[in-house]
Amino acid sequence: MKKLSVFIVMLVLLYCNEATGQWAYNGTHIYNMNSGNVGIGTGTIWLPTEKLHINNGSGIAGVMTQSSYTGSSQRSVGYYRIKNTASGDMFNLVLRWRDGRSEMLQSCYDATTMTWREYTYFDFLNAKWEMPGGIGNAEFMNSGHILFNNTGGIGVDTPAPANSALVDLNSTTKGFLTPRMTSSQRTGIASPATGLLVYQTDAPAGFWYFDGSVWIQLGLDQPVNLTGQYGISVTGTYPNFTISGKATYRWATFTTYDQNYGWACSNDASLFGGVTPSNWTDANGQASMMSSDKEVLRTLFTQKGYAKNNATIMNENWMSYSSTNGKVVMALFRVKNTTGSIINWIPYFYFSAYESWSEHASVALNGVSMMNTGTYSNTSLTLPIPENRVSTVIFVSTSGQPGGTGMRNCRLIFYNNSLSLPPGLEFIDDLDTATGDWSQ
Repeated sequence: MKKLSVFIVMLVLLYCNEATGQWAYNGTHIYNMNSGNVGIGTGTIWLPTEKLHINNGSGIAGVMTQSSYTGSSQRSVGYYRIKNTASGDMFNLVLRWRDGRSEMLQSCYDATTMTWREYTYFDFLNAKWEMPGGIGNAEFMNSGHILFNNTGGIGVDTPAPANSALVDLNSTTKGFLTPRMTSSQRTGIASPATGLLVYQTDAPAGFWYFDGSVWIQLGLDQPVNLTGQYGISVTGTYPNFTISGKATYRWATFTTYDQNYGWACSNDASLFGGVTPSNWTDANGQASMMSSDKEVLRTLFTQKGYAKNNATIMNENWMSYSSTNGKVVMALFRVKNTTGSIINWIPYFYFSAYESWSEHASVALNGVSMMNTGTYSNTSLTLPIPENRVSTVIFVSTSGQPGGTGMRNCRLIFYNNSLSLPPGLEFIDDLDTATGDWSQ
């Protein structure tokens, strides 16, 4: 009797379902003709809000398709499809098996052209997203930010971006195009980031960057103020840069006689430090004979040199055609004593000279002779630099004894950390503006 009751109830429920159009059968298929929503869930009675609404309370609610396919051909294992029955267009989210690996694929069907297009897929084996070629443009239609929260680099047309690059663009036919705008648009950028770069299209056209305070145009003669190693600094505007720093010196080199025209520049002393060329290499000219006029010194010492501890100013072999001709190299230092006491500077240096032809090597401190010799040698010298002032120290070296072919050596080299001054002394480069005599 109990079994008969259960059977009768099932018939009644089936009748009610058919009568109200809820569920129907078509062969092995079952479908629902309800115009409302279908809910699958647990717990208390709830109203589904979508055509198919799965509710698992606070648990995980999922839909699963399953297949054990492992063949070699390309085939979908499972998919989720959305179809527009009016146009026939479809969208698929597919898990498929291809060449022994799984891929998650996004594809669309264009009913007008009756064409399936694959847009992006995730390669499980290599753990990367890929976008097949031939799909046209990819566009992100949002007004916010597009973020790539990865620790690696972004490569364009390169499978292996450089490790030191955040973005690596590779091309031999295309360039990198920065944002282009007018001057008013550039200055209208709100809170520009330091280093921001744009291209300005109106005058003055060109690349502009924001340095954190102001916009600066690249490539123009912008003032610079740079400090590098050993205290060397560069200031000014191209091409009028001023270079200064530790171990600054001026130097000059010249020959004194021309075999065709005689003594250089009509033997004009004003062009050679206040001493005639003939005196320099034919009458034992020396540093203490040089003019104290800063303009005369500026005329001769036009080249600048920088060093940390030592300096090879010259070490050159040259061909001498007579005892009259000679070659001279000189170095001028401006040394400032910032203390109230004399400080000794002891430079070590190689020099060249030849007594037999009246060509001497010499050193002068503020016009006073500190060394004068006709030997070819090296030495150290104690130079008492006066307190609370800038002093001028000049080193002069002529050339050594000629060899059998007429070759001679001209050298002036500072060694043994000679240019590392003791505390209280510093090199300055003020010859361009200095005035007065040896006392200044």
